[in-house]
Amino acid sequence: MNAIKIISVVACVALLNPSVSSIDVDKNLHNKCLYPTVLIEDVVSTNDGSKLKCLGSGSGVIVKSQKVGNSWHNLVLTCDHVVDLEPTKAAIKQRFGVEPKVGVVVKVARYKDWSRFVKYDSYKAHVYSQFPKGDMALLLFRSKHKMPVAELALNEKLYIGNEILKVGCGLGDLPRVEYGRITSLNPICEEFYKGCIRMSAHTIYGDSGGPVFRNGRVIGLASSIRVMGFNTPVFNMGYFQPSSTRIPAWNKKEKNGLQFIYKERPLPVIPFIQLELDNLQYKDLCPQNRWHKEIAEQQDQVVEVI
Repeated sequence: MNAIKIISVVACVALLNPSVSSIDVDKNLHNKCLYPTVLIEDVVSTNDGSKLKCLGSGSGVIVKSQKVGNSWHNLVLTCDHVVDLEPTKAAIKQRFGVEPKVGVVVKVARYKDWSRFVKYDSYKAHVYSQFPKGDMALLLFRSKHKMPVAELALNEKLYIGNEILKVGCGLGDLPRVEYGRITSLNPICEEFYKGCIRMSAHTIYGDSGGPVFRNGRVIGLASSIRVMGFNTPVFNMGYFQPSSTRIPAWNKKEKNGLQFIYKERPLPVIPFIQLELDNLQYKDLCPQNRWHKEIAEQQDQVVEVI
């Protein structure tokens, strides 16, 4: 039994949901689910540093937008494997013999008439926090205006048969809405799907980090899909990491603008997202890192990705 992490780059998908009338606008669907979902791209600077080249993509969801000074600081929840840049850096360095400047870009979709896509606004983002064991990470980016925010469900009780809705930017495409149900709370192969919940919502490469909703609230993030035989994906057997994923919480101490963790005094085990939101400090942008410094100075700057 194998698992495939669903990061990707290109292709085309069509979706029709017969349960929603074409003449009706589901405003809750748009405001609470579609608009907060973002496309996340791992990028590297070109040789002259003038442009950013996309290396791969995933999905994410904005869970906080707070005004700090004259700008809005926005927090995006995604999967850790979407923004784990170390393997990419190592591969580029090994091949070209140079230390690459890699980073993450968050692309927020603009719409008109509710559903018609207009354009993406792209922002350089800082990987604020990572939890590899639970495959979750938080990104931070700045803008001049408030961003649409999804509501989190940190203690939702889930059962087989529950209806769900998933939004993802699979294959680097526009945010895509898929419907389904929870089909298992106990993955058959804990080695690959430990802690995950199985769903029938169609899931493809690049949907990783895409929010899974129930009753308009985020209950988890699309994380992987089942494969069979010679790594043949089974797209209606997707798995999501529940937003209630719990980790040991430790007291944190600031030193020179960086976070250090005190492990001498453990706190109760609480949801990863709750811990990070409760302890969020926007000053954690590291001025020592050139990429992070650019983000700290950024004022709603839309960047170009090729």
